[in-house]
Amino acid sequence: MGKKSRNKRLAREQDLLNEVDNSKSFYRILNWIVYISLSLIIVSIILYIDTVISLGTIWATALISGVITSFILLFKFNKCVQPYWQTIMTGLLVGGSLSTFILIAPNYFINENKESIIEVDIISSGNKTQRRSKCKTPFVVVIVDKVEKELTFSCSYESTIKNYKSVRLTLSKGLWGFLIIGDKDLR
Repeated sequence: MGKKSRNKRLAREQDLLNEVDNSKSFYRILNWIVYISLSLIIVSIILYIDTVISLGTIWATALISGVITSFILLFKFNKCVQPYWQTIMTGLLVGGSLSTFILIAPNYFINENKESIIEVDIISSGNKTQRRSKCKTPFVVVIVDKVEKELTFSCSYESTIKNYKSVRLTLSKGLWGFLIIGDKDLR
């Protein structure tokens, strides 16, 4: 009987060690997925700057796909050692970043070669707060295709941005139909 109980105890210890190893590999994979998701968010923000799309569309897409991803993670990986709130946050991050990237990147990179030039009136203009450099980034707010869009310009316009009344934009249509801003010229 002593040998059987010792073997059971060793088997239990081995099972615990296997669970710890599986947990470590799960967290390594999860960390990589989170890092990739954060990278997708950064790329999406950079591409959003030159894409005419409402923030409501982006938020709705990210939220819906994030909630769906959270439910999939909760029901598929419900035996994991990860708390529920962490699984939900991971689902929102992964689902939201992936759907936003799928919405913005193909639209930006796969576009029509046909460009159109329009001139839009400036609603407001100003300078953003000063960062490490001494330049306060000049910006204008315009309405393009019923979407309010903030356009930034180089520091050479810092003191003269308020003098301009309109902007000439070179636009092309992306894969999903959202406009992409090519050139922008203050008038």
